[in-house]
Amino acid sequence: MLIAFGTGLFIDLFYDTFGIHASASVTLMALRGFILARIQPKGGYNLNKGLTPENYGWSWFIRYVLFAYIVYALWLSALEVFQLWKIGTITLRALFILPISLFFIFISIRITNPRN
Repeated sequence: MLIAFGTGLFIDLFYDTFGIHASASVTLMALRGFILARIQPKGGYNLNKGLTPENYGWSWFIRYVLFAYIVYALWLSALEVFQLWKIGTITLRALFILPISLFFIFISIRITNPRN
């Protein structure tokens, strides 16, 4: 939780958003266990392996990233708009940045976890 808070706060420093990213990051970390339990592979998780596509497959990894992204983006958008009656705007905003975010997530996975 502290790493999530620190990472979110670091992003907030550059975007001048006063803790919105920190809040979204901590929310994602709080719900991470629930997300992982919902998409658990049949054999369970191996504690000695990282949560990468090479260890659990691309299908599992895409579901994990999508669930995590939905939590983060909806929470972030809701805090930025801060009016629940604008739920359509919140959802559209989250869906609009989905392809861009997924692109950068998959690029970072390829850079940090190259195939052997």
